[in-house]
Amino acid sequence: MGKFITTDNNYFFPLAAPIIYLAFLLTVAVARMSARRRNVHPELALGAITEEVGQSVGTRMNAQRRAELLAELRAIDPERCGPEHRELVVALNDYLSALPCDTEPELERRLTRIGLAIEKRFLPLPMLRVVLIAVLIAHGVWSLLRLALAGVVIAGWHSHWHEIDRMLDMTQGHGWKSLAALAIAAVAELAVGIGCAVGAVAWLRGNEELGVRLAIWSDVVSLTVVNVLASYFSQFLTVFTAIAEAVLLWALVRYRDRRARQLRDEADERPADAANGVADAAS
Repeated sequence: MGKFITTDNNYFFPLAAPIIYLAFLLTVAVARMSARRRNVHPELALGAITEEVGQSVGTRMNAQRRAELLAELRAIDPERCGPEHRELVVALNDYLSALPCDTEPELERRLTRIGLAIEKRFLPLPMLRVVLIAVLIAHGVWSLLRLALAGVVIAGWHSHWHEIDRMLDMTQGHGWKSLAALAIAAVAELAVGIGCAVGAVAWLRGNEELGVRLAIWSDVVSLTVVNVLASYFSQFLTVFTAIAEAVLLWALVRYRDRRARQLRDEADERPADAANGVADAAS
């Protein structure tokens, strides 16, 4: 990238890394937006589903894709559609429900089952909860340390040791523009540090939903704002930081999904237990 945006073919031009990182983020965002049909007018969403179903006629649809299409049909608000479109929704739902699908490959099903069993045995939800809270606290401390380092550089502090000065010279003499970018990154780092700390405290105090939500949003801000600016000053360190934060984001989303599934299972079991209790009392 540096070769194309500089006249001297400088591969290590500092602005190259933020451009590459930002392009990657935009690619991911566009892919995510393209894969969703949320917040789209019901008739447009219905048209897209109808087109996909029409293209699949004569072929066997994947079971997971059929479940996704049925979920999209259920998400369409009938009140926002005309009578003819409501009938189409019902017809598509009946067609997809009766459509034979390709079953999941045996090897893939076995690997999935083994992975879930390993996850449940060696990383149960209580243990994952403790690990994530500890990582959140460490992430908050790391963010505040980076904030302090940025404050030292912006303040222009110098030590008596040349090696320390050279290590702290993150702006590499590029002037006020570098300092402005560093200041914006510092503000974002402050938001991330506070978000991680408040999320960990809320989680520890029992407000799990708020804690997980704050943790996810703090991690997203760090991935999308802090790292874009930080990559200008430290490309290689930002790569490892971004990988660690991506793994943390995946773990948080995975915990949220597993916890939601556990709550649904518990809610389904309660009526059955109540019915059994009534039957025992009657007998």
